[in-house]
Amino acid sequence: MQKTLIITTTNDISLPLFFLNLPANLQIEIILYEDELAKFKKLAQDLSSFKLIYARDPFNSIMVQNWEQKIQPIVEAINTQPIQSIDHVTTIKDFYLEDKWEQYQLLSQFMAPTKILEASDTFDPKIQFIKKRISSRAKGIIFDLNQIDNPSRYILQDKLNIQEEYRIFTLFNQVISPAVYKSSKTQTSKVKIDRSKTKTINPELAKFVQQILNQLNLDFTGLDVALTTQNEYRLIEVNRSPQFKAFYETTGINLASELLAKS
Repeated sequence: MQKTLIITTTNDISLPLFFLNLPANLQIEIILYEDELAKFKKLAQDLSSFKLIYARDPFNSIMVQNWEQKIQPIVEAINTQPIQSIDHVTTIKDFYLEDKWEQYQLLSQFMAPTKILEASDTFDPKIQFIKKRISSRAKGIIFDLNQIDNPSRYILQDKLNIQEEYRIFTLFNQVISPAVYKSSKTQTSKVKIDRSKTKTINPELAKFVQQILNQLNLDFTGLDVALTTQNEYRLIEVNRSPQFKAFYETTGINLASELLAKS
């Protein structure tokens, strides 16, 4: 019996897909970032029983506290044992690829001009976005400077003139086709997947995505990519542990099964 450990939050809407059509010889154990520290320490002592560990995003639940302290014994155990860690997570720093400013430092050539927000900055919502550096599911997009108490936690980013926006998934450096269409966040609407259509990934788009993947060391990503009115592809952000429930409902492709099969 092979065992896989998934570390995630109560807000992980894609988690049930890991149990869909699960092979009989595979057992999945779940631990939540909301769980007590003692549970993490106890689990770290028995980590050798797992073949695969997938530590997903700890940032998408307000109930998560002291997650760095909780995950530290797991990370330390990974570094001393022959266990496969999805996305090569071996330090606390690896989780902070979710920081949009860190992403810009790495991938600025693919993204719109971006800077750390400063108290002295002016903001024009017609041509700029204010985004929380670490947020989940577009909840950190701000349209009013008065909502901000600590500017250094936010980025100021030029708005793209978007013709179309896609969520593109990749597994082990391979682009998964098709992509799904996304709506953009506005002051009056939420980001959502358009389940009525999909986007065939053409060679030009595949090349753009591959250039981004070449700068990363991740096994499973969800890339938000825009096609601008100038017919140029631009990266909006990288999601290290993306939600893929809507992708499954739209395409019938279960990325959890694909991930487990190829690991």
